Amino acid sequence: MKVREGFVESEGHKLAYLAVNEHLTSNEEPAIVFIHGVLASVNFWLDCVPPEFKEGRAWYSLSLPAHHPSTVPANFKLGDVDEAWFFNIMNGALQALLGDKKAIVVGHSTGGFCALNLAINQARNVVGIISVAGFHKGKWGGVEGLLLKMAGLGKWTKSLFAANISISQSSYFVRRTFASLLAHNRKDYQDNPLSQRTLDNMEVNLLAQDPIALFKLFNGISTLDIADQLHRIDMPCYIFSGTHDPVVTEEQSQVLVSRVPDAKSVIFQHVGHMPFIEDSDTYFNALMQALKGIIDTPIPTYSREYKNRKWSMNYPQYKKDLQRIHESEVYGLAVFDMAAQLTISKVKKEKWLALKALEQQTLDRYLDYMRESGQAVVTPRGWALKGRAEGAVLGLMPWRLAMKLVRDGTLPFQEKFLRLKDNANKENQSFFSYVYAHEKAIEAFAEKELLRDKSSLKAINKLLS
Repeated sequence: MKVREGFVESEGHKLAYLAVNEHLTSNEEPAIVFIHGVLASVNFWLDCVPPEFKEGRAWYSLSLPAHHPSTVPANFKLGDVDEAWFFNIMNGALQALLGDKKAIVVGHSTGGFCALNLAINQARNVVGIISVAGFHKGKWGGVEGLLLKMAGLGKWTKSLFAANISISQSSYFVRRTFASLLAHNRKDYQDNPLSQRTLDNMEVNLLAQDPIALFKLFNGISTLDIADQLHRIDMPCYIFSGTHDPVVTEEQSQVLVSRVPDAKSVIFQHVGHMPFIEDSDTYFNALMQALKGIIDTPIPTYSREYKNRKWSMNYPQYKKDLQRIHESEVYGLAVFDMAAQLTISKVKKEKWLALKALEQQTLDRYLDYMRESGQAVVTPRGWALKGRAEGAVLGLMPWRLAMKLVRDGTLPFQEKFLRLKDNANKENQSFFSYVYAHEKAIEAFAEKELLRDKSSLKAINKLLS
């Protein structure tokens, strides 16, 4: 096995990688990239790949951020980590590692989450994924779950979290015991020579892990939830899970299988979180079959077209303006839905519902745009709650006053959406013109209502038709 070690940079993070058996690289097949889980390292996979991979196949191992020997930038802080952060870093790392070459991503645990997140957001390199004990939500069981809950409580638990990592670093026995807690049958796991070799491969890295960087990472992982985005995956996807996983519950695995279109499920009986060690032969056979299934699946033409488009917009406020669309639609949906629920007048209720329908259509188009352009979707926090509260007030107040508030409420959004429209390139122009037009239509509706114009819904219905 010929191994080359290196680093790629992405979003200020330096991620370690192993390039294995590069002399066997095939131009006809996608690269195979393995991503480990938390508290492991880039060396995790050296003995956890199928026997055929040792000498007979090219493959890569890519590190998670904040895991030695990978390093974090000086400005890495609490609150940075979310779904978009993971996508931007791992997507950038794949592009730096592979260039334009396509890849199948095999991820374990948090690596499995990364694979799913890359697929949701149509990462340009990725043509298929295999999630091994992956999750959609940062809610775990077992010892790792306790660490996750601890970090999720915020900065006042930083010292306690770091102390737990330091205890593990101080004793090989503690590290081995901790690792065995991930398995269903701890004794069989510890008796398997592969479990010890895997720990030995990572020993130098585990002793050098940065507890504070890990705390910031765990804190962010505790907030993750991509369940509502899984339906956007449109590439081959395999979900590997154990029947007795102490970390990722059976319910989480079932959500993945049920929500990812055409996902193929492989379940390992009497196995916990480490199927490649607990039931190696079965796991390796399943992995080889899954890889063959993905390689044999033609890449849809439309996916190639999406990934080859030039969507870039580089003015300074672009990312914030783009996110404001999502915030606006989540907020508007909640406002108009609540107002419709509390309005007594049937005619006015229908008008609120028409506005709600426009917001839903715009949100759907926004999510489609993000998928097609390969950008991460960040769920707005607090906007739905704010919208429900303000919608309740609108639904109960005098109509003319409500219309003045609706009209004036569009102005801050119009400013952002006009800027997007004015900076759009050819591929983006239609979408951003629609976004701006939808906000102007809501303004026009309110103004016509104030004038008692019976055609107040004309612009809304035109966009809905």
